Amino acid sequence: MTIYKSFISTVVFMLATELITVWALLHLVVDISILFPDYYEFINGLIQIVVVSFFLFRRFGVKGIVPTSTSLSYYGLALLLGASYVFIQTPLNLLYNLLLGVNYHIIYDFDISQVLSLRALSIVFFVPISEELFFRNYIQKGLDSTHKPYVSIGLTAFLFASIHLSFMNLIDVEALNIHSSYIALFGGFLSGLLYFKSRSTGPSIVFHIMWNMAVTLI
Repeated sequence: MTIYKSFISTVVFMLATELITVWALLHLVVDISILFPDYYEFINGLIQIVVVSFFLFRRFGVKGIVPTSTSLSYYGLALLLGASYVFIQTPLNLLYNLLLGVNYHIIYDFDISQVLSLRALSIVFFVPISEELFFRNYIQKGLDSTHKPYVSIGLTAFLFASIHLSFMNLIDVEALNIHSSYIALFGGFLSGLLYFKSRSTGPSIVFHIMWNMAVTLI
């Protein structure tokens, strides 16, 4: 895969993710208020994972969506990194404040009830799985075939971070907030390294799921 194609593919992924939410416009012609807010994120995430899985299945067959076998040690490492990454964000946040001259705070207020909802099911499972399948099994794997590992890992992490930048930031520069993208960049590096070392999307998916679960809890 060329660098140009990786950028274009990511833009298409971002646009597709935004277009998925168009179903909500049905409220203009029919009463679907029962779906808001509890089912909104759930439906979006479900559609996203189905679309990504279908795309990869059409291109690569079953191997495009089913992780290849790898050592269990990588899964153990993924669990540890995913659960601890929410705390690793603290020093990263200090660096962010230092570099940008801001005073961004991360408040840890754990509430297990936050993960007991349909919205959490989407954030913790559907979104991480679809994003890892796309960015590791398609973008990074494609870049691996034509570029050195540090290029494929670094560029994929950058592209992964870019989807966490709100489109509104591109319209209103004064309201620009890159904190989510900044944190996602380092998370993308860790996920990319897990994929590169294990040669399987399994550990990177587990890492992303644990990461999102920890974030949902705080």
